[in-house]
Amino acid sequence: MASSPTSTLVALIPAPSGYVVNFDDPQRKAVPGCFWITSIGLVLATFFYFMRVYTKVRIVKDFNAEDWCITISFFFSICTQALLFNCWATKTCMVHAWEMPISTYNRFAAITVASASLYVPCLTFAKYSLLLFYYRMSHLRWLRVVSVAVMGFITCYSIANIFALIFPCHPIAKTWDVTITEGSCINRGAVYIVTAVTNIVTDLLLLIIPIPIVWKLQMPFIQKIGLVFIFIVGSLTCITSIVRLTTLLPTLTSVDQPWAVAIPSIWAGVEANLVIICCSIPSIRLFIRHFAPRLIGEYSFSRTRATGTSGNGRNTLGSMVHDKSKARSSYGRMGTSDADVDVELQSTAPKVWSECHRASTGKRDEHVTYIEDSTPPSTLNEEGITGIIVTKTFG
Repeated sequence: MASSPTSTLVALIPAPSGYVVNFDDPQRKAVPGCFWITSIGLVLATFFYFMRVYTKVRIVKDFNAEDWCITISFFFSICTQALLFNCWATKTCMVHAWEMPISTYNRFAAITVASASLYVPCLTFAKYSLLLFYYRMSHLRWLRVVSVAVMGFITCYSIANIFALIFPCHPIAKTWDVTITEGSCINRGAVYIVTAVTNIVTDLLLLIIPIPIVWKLQMPFIQKIGLVFIFIVGSLTCITSIVRLTTLLPTLTSVDQPWAVAIPSIWAGVEANLVIICCSIPSIRLFIRHFAPRLIGEYSFSRTRATGTSGNGRNTLGSMVHDKSKARSSYGRMGTSDADVDVELQSTAPKVWSECHRASTGKRDEHVTYIEDSTPPSTLNEEGITGIIVTKTFG
């Protein structure tokens, strides 16, 4: 153990030869960057979370299980980052182990255990939210079975990880008290690696699951690419998990742990915020349509309140899109059923609305596509909305 020449405080490990130890003003690593990066991410995550909540409560009026999951995830994200901020501000980490008293090192170990344990449910409930969204999005049995199976897998490994993080040693206090020399511990480095790897695997599953469904939707190819891109953006947490794992590996064999965890802790903060942002992406369009419809090429959100039916009894754009229940389903349901299915196809190109329903004879399916653009008034349809209606009947 090392001590300062001017102090009786004792450190855990000796300082390198020639290094002048200063407990009052120790050397720090990447502290400004940690505060800036994590603070900006936290502000963005908070904005996106409350945007989602406002959209689901006030606009869609359908605050469901997936929204409660992201709320729980947001709570654990805040708790995790609060511990990180405290650790950085109090010189408990990002400081050389030979420039902190043993009591401070024990505090560093305790914060590490607590933040890692809170970090697991943060990611877990965010993934629950996406899987519940997938479950509600499609009526296909195989997709629902896969979603439930992945949720079960996530639940099992999350519980195992939390127990391994909190109770890796016997006695338990040995986990965060380096002065306890008796007892034994499991390989805690392996626990962190397993946690990171399982997060990467489940992130990849969350990316792959919806792609076959999106690809089978009857919509223009460019819009399929757009939807796939949204899911890819949502998979950014997979990239951050991989980066965090690569930065974490060198720290596992380092004797200077408080200094070595600087970069991995930054990436932990980034990922804790990114999961909230990615899970809130589906709400963006409805939120913008409500407050600034022209930004996405629409005239107004209130315009979609109109209803109408064509002379032959066929559902029109008004009855298909503007009914409140279908406005809710267009937010999160894409699939097939025997009655009718409505899918709002969105892009920066001319708006395309599509509906498949059973004709009155019960023997034929009609596929009705509405294309909205800024064409001259000569193309006004019976609803008085500029556009072209294309109807295909399949015998």
